[in-house]
Amino acid sequence: MERYLSDMMETEQTGITLIEVLLIVLIISVGMAATAKFQAELFQAGTTTKARFQALALAQSKIESLKILQSSAAGGSQSDVAGGSTNYEIRWERFPVAGFTNTVRYTATVTWKDSQNRSHSVQLATLLYADPMSGGYGTDSVMRAKAARCVFLNCDMAASPSG
Repeated sequence: MERYLSDMMETEQTGITLIEVLLIVLIISVGMAATAKFQAELFQAGTTTKARFQALALAQSKIESLKILQSSAAGGSQSDVAGGSTNYEIRWERFPVAGFTNTVRYTATVTWKDSQNRSHSVQLATLLYADPMSGGYGTDSVMRAKAARCVFLNCDMAASPSG
């Protein structure tokens, strides 16, 4: 009998047991679940980044159009602006800058909600000085002509149009 027990102890185990297989399956399952969660978070971050980039482009476009159409840029809003899979709302304002003549501040704010119904917003602002040469606010052709001459000659803008 002793010999039988000693023979059993000397034999080496080959293969893997059921417990080892279950542990391997558990470790692989946890790793795959973590990878899936990470990929979902990356997808959400990518979607948020894309929406923010689109909002910045819309705000920049609105600022540029406000700078071009100076007289009609008093303020307002535009809802349900489509941009990919997201709808945006654009609000803009125009107001004078205290202490600076012929200077106006334009602000464009774009808001949207993501897939989890959280609100996001992006705001761009710029200052615009109404240069009389470029026909800024309320300048007439006589004033523009004066400004054009002053580019090439040392002159006083308060002087008469002929001088």
